[in-house]
Amino acid sequence: MTKIKKFLHSKKLVTIVWVVGIIVIWEIFAFIVQATKRTPINVLPHIWQIIGSFFSDSKVSGQLTMAELIGQSCAETLLRAGLGFLIGTVVGYVLALLMNLSGVVEKIAFPYLMLIQMIPILGMAPIILAITGDINTSRIVIAAILTFYPVSTNVLAGFKAVEREKHELMYSYAANKFQLYTKTLIPSCIPYFFTGLKISAPMAITASILVDTLQGGNGLGCMLSQSLKGWAYACEHTEEAAEIVFAAGSSVSAAHQSYMAGEVAKLVTTDMNGNSVSAANVGNMDETAMQQTLDLAKKYIILEDSAAKEKLASMKLDDIRSTAYLTYDKEKDGAPEKTSVSVQLKWLPQAQFMGYYVAKAKGYYDEVGLDVNIVSGGGDISETTAVYNGTVDFGVTWVSNLINANAGGMELLEVAQVYQRSGLVLVYKNDKFTK
Repeated sequence: MTKIKKFLHSKKLVTIVWVVGIIVIWEIFAFIVQATKRTPINVLPHIWQIIGSFFSDSKVSGQLTMAELIGQSCAETLLRAGLGFLIGTVVGYVLALLMNLSGVVEKIAFPYLMLIQMIPILGMAPIILAITGDINTSRIVIAAILTFYPVSTNVLAGFKAVEREKHELMYSYAANKFQLYTKTLIPSCIPYFFTGLKISAPMAITASILVDTLQGGNGLGCMLSQSLKGWAYACEHTEEAAEIVFAAGSSVSAAHQSYMAGEVAKLVTTDMNGNSVSAANVGNMDETAMQQTLDLAKKYIILEDSAAKEKLASMKLDDIRSTAYLTYDKEKDGAPEKTSVSVQLKWLPQAQFMGYYVAKAKGYYDEVGLDVNIVSGGGDISETTAVYNGTVDFGVTWVSNLINANAGGMELLEVAQVYQRSGLVLVYKNDKFTK
């Protein structure tokens, strides 16, 4: 009985209640989301599904399992946080040393330390990005900034906490400045130093994670313009494009890729009326073709959910597309905020995707500082789902698939119609980029 009473009044019970409560609430909402069928996938998976995904062998990105993808992402985040933490620790310690050595340095630097600490991470991120021009560098710099403040202030407090009697004792031994610091001040401030590290370590990781959520930005027009440049070149040089695709790991012969490249070029450079499409207009959206596809989708796509049915019935072309990203001016639009992006293909490397492979092989993406990962597709991979859940940034799909996905609530957006006489388009998540 005594043990039961102790357990009922222990912190363990509080922890257990909180954990169980969170699990119960999570599962309740997971069942609610599942019952409403507001999207083609469960946007709030059950806990057992999350745990099971770690042990699943299925590929979520065309190349990696869920465990591999999370492990890779965690490694990248921890590496950036670690670099920022190390840089911030060194800078913070040196600054504290300089402030203790010189009252002038302290009066100049300390107010700015306080000012930087008051700026929210989310407000600091775009400022640092504008200065560095690179999102990965920005993550490291922000982690360093959040690290060096606790280290600097705690180390400075440690220096100042040393009793005056110890100073006088060292002077009585004729110790110089270097000896005073190495024998007395630095050893005495070690507990304060580790206190600063304890505070700053989680802040560095938090900063890196939060900045990871700000990956969207002005990379859409940049990515799109270079991809269409690749398509224009591929359609003019089909033999070379076929060789590039074949070298990328094609599942069919080089001769067949060459034949396919020629046929694909016709679909890209000729509209529904048989008119030629110039290189400058590759990727433009044919109003007639798109409206025809939307009308057929409304007629033949069968949806069980009533809300999805209503959304499909009232859907307009402007609900699924935008022409605002077809042009990109580096001087006007600036460098891409996200320099590493991924494109999920509909199928394995083939000439039907040759524009992306050509853009990568010819260095078009490199010209604007983009690192593009072209992810092969397959029968078990949904490109719309991959874009929606953030596994990839862009996806190549059919307009009918896009319409079906948006009727279910995915809110994807077509940004280019590469094929003028079919529904193969490039899509991305509507709220992910701004320009």
